Amino acid sequence: MHATRVRCLAAIMSILAVPAISFAVIVIDAGGFPSRNLSAPSGLLTDSGWQYQGNWGAFLGTPISPDCFITAAHINPDNPAAPDRPDAVLGNDFIFGGLPYKTISYDTAPNADLRIWHIQGTFPTYAPLYTGSAEVGQNAVIFGRGVPASSNITVGANLKGWGWTTSSYDGLRNWGTNTVVDAITDPSLGRFLVTLFDPVIGQNEGQLAFGDSGGGVFINDGGTWKLAGLNYSVDGPYKYALTDTSSFQAALFDQSGLYVETGPGTFGPAPDRPSASYLTSISGNLDWIGTIVPSAVPEPATAAVLAGSALFLLRRQRWITPK
Repeated sequence: MHATRVRCLAAIMSILAVPAISFAVIVIDAGGFPSRNLSAPSGLLTDSGWQYQGNWGAFLGTPISPDCFITAAHINPDNPAAPDRPDAVLGNDFIFGGLPYKTISYDTAPNADLRIWHIQGTFPTYAPLYTGSAEVGQNAVIFGRGVPASSNITVGANLKGWGWTTSSYDGLRNWGTNTVVDAITDPSLGRFLVTLFDPVIGQNEGQLAFGDSGGGVFINDGGTWKLAGLNYSVDGPYKYALTDTSSFQAALFDQSGLYVETGPGTFGPAPDRPSASYLTSISGNLDWIGTIVPSAVPEPATAAVLAGSALFLLRRQRWITPK
């Protein structure tokens, strides 16, 4: 399984408590070490979405029509460390295929971390949307611009994964793969897809990290790679002990023995599973997308909103926006 990084803003308090940060797509390479894929996917993953990613400030966006692109609403492309301020960046250029496209207006989803930007000009190509509801069990390719892994995270003599820091942010586009293991619904932010950072060595197993927010998540639907989600958040931060005064961020294939934030300033034992990434579902927001960009959504536009699973009630952290 592979994941990408999610946004870095305030934590969300809800029944699901989805974390609020973004990650770079950290992958486990053939040697079992953390790495990043910095060139376009090839082989069976050729044309799996890399060609549809454009730079929106420090983040990514995905064209979904000749004159619109979609990205996360929580990011501030002009200043990753500052709160989201769409009016302040209106008029900035979205860079796609090496060319600038000036933004002229935007629409923000009322119940999801999505924003559609309208541009001046015409994109030469744009991504088709996934409109089904069968993401669970599907392999996904995840794109981001998040930070690389830094230090080993160990408990005793056991390696748990790798930490990362916002200071290593370099803005390089990267990718990983993962399997969608669940779809859950947050009362305030709608439907999310869930992936886990399983210790699958040499298969580009990825986890989101700081700077990955807004990047596209693609699945293969009948031979065509379609946009199925956008990077939102990951589990974390973590502590080694409840009495620790500081915490850390990490991509972990084993969280056991550590403590994870379960609410603002509140930590509890981490679950005995890999860390999870959370991806805003496209199919769960088709009705809204169709009202803004009718041509992007085939008729009839029906949002596939699935009931949330009880497996992932931990607060998620958005690590898409570097902070």
